[in-house]
Amino acid sequence: MTRTWIIRIIGLLLIGGFSYVVYPIVVGGTKMQSFCEAIQVGELEEKLLARIHNRGYTSRELEKGRLLIIDSRAMGRFICDISISDGKIVGATYVNNG
Repeated sequence: MTRTWIIRIIGLLLIGGFSYVVYPIVVGGTKMQSFCEAIQVGELEEKLLARIHNRGYTSRELEKGRLLIIDSRAMGRFICDISISDGKIVGATYVNNG
């Protein structure tokens, strides 16, 4: 390979790495907010947990009846705070932690 090709490849890797880090921060808030707003009151907790997993989000139970959905790709800036009672969703609130 010539020197020019090596520089191009390094440039593409740098652009790709930068995009991988910045993209979730730029669009993550909108995606998490729409996900949080789409959660239906009365939806089963198990169904929601499956959707969380499919989206690539992580969940953490703060206390009994309270679950946080976190977009870890955006370093935890975008959160959906879920209230649960008897295995069903009773409320969901979007939180911008940035």
